[in-house]
Amino acid sequence: MYHSIVRQRRDALLAQCYELAGVAYQGHSGHPDGCGYQIAIPGNQTLQRDRDAREWITTLGKFAKTRPAVTGFVYKGMPGAFHIWGVEAGVKYFYRLLDVTVPSVDSPQGAQLLRNGRVAILNWDARRHRLEIQQP
Repeated sequence: MYHSIVRQRRDALLAQCYELAGVAYQGHSGHPDGCGYQIAIPGNQTLQRDRDAREWITTLGKFAKTRPAVTGFVYKGMPGAFHIWGVEAGVKYFYRLLDVTVPSVDSPQGAQLLRNGRVAILNWDARRHRLEIQQP
């Protein structure tokens, strides 16, 4: 009884750790020494995230090479694995800017940028997995 409770708690803790790491814990493998675990890495999801990130960065890089006259950026959606700091890092890298923020189109800061300057809208199309960059 005691060992089954310990095993359940251990399995629950391992499942939480693997979830945080982005992999799925499948439980104890039944290995006789009690040390074998099955871990499933969601390969298709990982590959799609990589393709999405590559698409986003590549498209922004191509846009930057055309040297458009923009004074700011706003975003509308981003790839699933992206965070705002990833969006801002891409803009900082390609435009050699040290201090830039990229607000959401729907935010007050984004609305102000759209009214006051030449802005590029970084529009992520999640259905087609494409970044479209628009200048109003």
